[in-house]
Amino acid sequence: MPSRAQKLAAAAALVITVGLAVTWASRRLGDGPATVSVTGAIEATQVDISPRITARIVERTVHEGQPVARPTPGAAGRPAAHRRAETRRRFRKQLD
Repeated sequence: MPSRAQKLAAAAALVITVGLAVTWASRRLGDGPATVSVTGAIEATQVDISPRITARIVERTVHEGQPVARPTPGAAGRPAAHRRAETRRRFRKQLD
């Protein structure tokens, strides 16, 4: 006759086996792909930018790889480029 320890070991093995079988079956027979939720940060290595208006650039004041920042409201920042004067006037008329 099996000892009490052997009975407990057999019961534990049965519970583990049934748990693994249920887990496998639920993943295998589930309603579509499993979802994974994670938290973290995304770092962009390339950012595409485009202007709001089309204009010919007459001077570029920054060079490739040089960091730029958006000026804060009320603070004058250095522009990244200058466009033609007639384009500036046309754009201001569109805003009015």
